Amino acid sequence: MNKEKALGIIWRFCNYQSNITPVEVAIVLGTNDLRHLEKSIELYNQKVVSYFILSGNVGKNTENNATPEWKRMSEIMINNNVPESNLLYEKQATNTGENISFSFKIAKDIGLSTDKVILISKPFMTKRAYAAAKKLFPATEFLPISQDIKLKNYLENPSDTKDEAINAMVGDAERIIKYPEMGYQIEMPYSDEVLEAICVLRKAGYNKYALDYVFCA
Repeated sequence: MNKEKALGIIWRFCNYQSNITPVEVAIVLGTNDLRHLEKSIELYNQKVVSYFILSGNVGKNTENNATPEWKRMSEIMINNNVPESNLLYEKQATNTGENISFSFKIAKDIGLSTDKVILISKPFMTKRAYAAAKKLFPATEFLPISQDIKLKNYLENPSDTKDEAINAMVGDAERIIKYPEMGYQIEMPYSDEVLEAICVLRKAGYNKYALDYVFCA
């Protein structure tokens, strides 16, 4: 398996897109790549979402930013004609589990329904966000979604370098596989092909966010 094939396998494995139906609440996960706000703005214009909870202080990819994630997202949403009255702010989260749990508290504290919730994130974060959310709130129907973009186009204009984006994808794929046994997520199916693809990319040097375990020969 070459690097290009391995990357395509990981991209498809990590993507977990839903058919969207109207909800009261969408959680928009903080990230360094803010192109997922394209989908948030689209859903507002389609009148699919009543309230967007913009979630995130800083994380592993944004800890050096002067402006927290929720604030950067807010500025873009408002500049694209989403009224601030439709925005709620979760300002403390530093990881995916906190994004979801802290946002749920905000929604419940003001009486919003969490029976069905949209999760908006970058494409290769959708499956991991879903798996984490279902672990925390198994009774909720979660609808993960991202901006509409192909891998080639994503890598042509990443928020960081192409190598940084690939490192992040490999790290997310590993977490989808390993986090369930650590109690952080529900189990999601994966194939031997996915394991091989992770190993190919690790051996090519994409191990910046690798977990401290070894299954590669």
